Amino acid sequence: MKQKTRSAARLRPQGKAALFAAVFTVAVLCAGDAVARGYPFGPRTRGVNDLGNQYVPFHAHLWDLPHGGADGGLLVNRQAFVLCALLVIAAWHSLSYGVPGPRALGAAGAVLALVIVVASGSERTTRAFTLPLALLAAAGALGGLILLGLRRRDGRPLAVLAVALLVCTQFGEAAVTAAADTRLRLGHMDDYAPWGARQRAQSAAIAEADGWPRHRTDPGREQTVGNDPLLVGGQGAQYYSSLTSDVLSRTLTALGGGWTSRGRSAQSLDNAVTDVVFSVGARVHSPPDPHQNWFPQDGSGVTVTRRDVPPLVTVRPHTDRADGPTDLSGFGASPYRNQELLLGSRVYTVPRLTVRTAAGKPPSPSDDGRPGVMVGPLPYASAPKKPTITGGCPAGAELYLWAPHLSGTARLTDGANSGTGASASASASAGSGSGSGSGSGSGGELTGRFRSDQPVTKIAPMQRLGTVGDSGQFRIELSPDRTSLVPDGAVGCLDTARLRTAVAGLKATGATSVSVEDGTIRAELPAHSTGIADIAAPRISGWRCAADDAPALPAKNHYGLIAVPLYGSASSVTCAFHPPGLRLGTAVGAVSLSATLLIGATGLVRRRRERAAPVPVPPATTRPAPDDDPTAHERLTTAR
Repeated sequence: MKQKTRSAARLRPQGKAALFAAVFTVAVLCAGDAVARGYPFGPRTRGVNDLGNQYVPFHAHLWDLPHGGADGGLLVNRQAFVLCALLVIAAWHSLSYGVPGPRALGAAGAVLALVIVVASGSERTTRAFTLPLALLAAAGALGGLILLGLRRRDGRPLAVLAVALLVCTQFGEAAVTAAADTRLRLGHMDDYAPWGARQRAQSAAIAEADGWPRHRTDPGREQTVGNDPLLVGGQGAQYYSSLTSDVLSRTLTALGGGWTSRGRSAQSLDNAVTDVVFSVGARVHSPPDPHQNWFPQDGSGVTVTRRDVPPLVTVRPHTDRADGPTDLSGFGASPYRNQELLLGSRVYTVPRLTVRTAAGKPPSPSDDGRPGVMVGPLPYASAPKKPTITGGCPAGAELYLWAPHLSGTARLTDGANSGTGASASASASAGSGSGSGSGSGSGGELTGRFRSDQPVTKIAPMQRLGTVGDSGQFRIELSPDRTSLVPDGAVGCLDTARLRTAVAGLKATGATSVSVEDGTIRAELPAHSTGIADIAAPRISGWRCAADDAPALPAKNHYGLIAVPLYGSASSVTCAFHPPGLRLGTAVGAVSLSATLLIGATGLVRRRRERAAPVPVPPATTRPAPDDDPTAHERLTTAR
């Protein structure tokens, strides 16, 4: 009876652990789906053939919180190890009490079956291999656990065979899942050519034009990879990371920039005003990547255009003179007006537009919440009738088209000057060329190339289309390859004379010299400068700045850029970057490591003391002899 009680007491924690593991797993799955609005709590779907490799909702929308507002990754294989670790902890706790019994295995199997049934409507489970693979993996895991509980005739467990089955099941299922997901990802991710002659020419052009830190050299709109400045050189905005700064992404988007990977991969913005704002004095233009198929080759080569720009550090009026907030919240809906806020001068005309479909009819408004009117795709690339945008601008102005949700090409036709003569010099001044933003057509005109999609994972940057003719009227022909949107205020006409005047003013009050070393920027300013020193870099957390020898304080935010207040006595500014939270993280890590070592040392000392302590010998006890024992009668007789 006592043996049965001890056995039941030993099984009771095992049942609790199994119940804990099941409840914990279901709670995590349901909470993650609810947060991310995943099925059945919302429209999003996910696969079930490998919860470890394909689980996304739990971390995708909570990833921003501990990373300072970064645009976290939403792909299915991001940070999956977080859920894997939680499930491994639960499984380890469950198996630490022994092999689960039939009831525990049945409960776990029921939970897994429920998950498979609930997620069977997902688009990721419609592939032929998904559900069979999930069932095969479940059967392998169940078989391995059963083998752990069986014993051979000699009493030895079948541990080796069970572990082999479990390992083969896990690695086989993971290999199939990884292969399938990799093939699917390659079908929709950007594909870049391997290193070759094109990249060497681009790198050589950047090295020849490099003038850092007097000015930036941009590798160009036609990217070689997601991080061109790291590969071919230069100081452009092309940047890819799962922790792309929210300030950088929002600032470039507000200025008309484009991105891919849901905002994590910022692209270069080939625009005259932003080149002035960010001190881009040289820009490389390359033909479309022949390794990619979304835009045809245009017969151009690698070229470099140069521009007269102010230094990296300029002086602007005090922010208390602004009409509204001067941080990111001060940006409006129009990228042209946002560019003027950073420039400090009015240089654009934003005309009223008339948009027509290929059939010549007014377009319908967007039906999915995105701003703009819809234009449908062409039936074939050379269709004679195309959607159009018409309007009027000052003669000689540089015309830009901002259509972030347009996919296809755009050309300025009626009322446009060609790329020769006077317009050629204007093109060089504006920094245009044959990059992926604006490619040269057969007649010298520019072709704007736009890439976007729906659901939105990429948007197209603003493109320059050419120079408005003497009539002041323009007509833009669109060649969309999918249903696209034209937003209100899509066209901006740049007055290049006003831009040159603005550049002259910024150069007159800007830094006389700039030096950059590691994470420190130092600029010498004209004596008695007042206002704010504007540094052409995103104001991410970690920047601390000082005027002259004053104590360093957190940098101010001027429409997304680093700003330092000046009060008439400063002749220099110094800004240094320190990773935010480094000291606190180091301290917490040191305390955690010390606590871990202390716990381990305490346990080791305790075990040594227990081994060294003498083992107490229990007192000997004499079992009473039964009545029929002869020796008992002898003892009694002797006693008498």
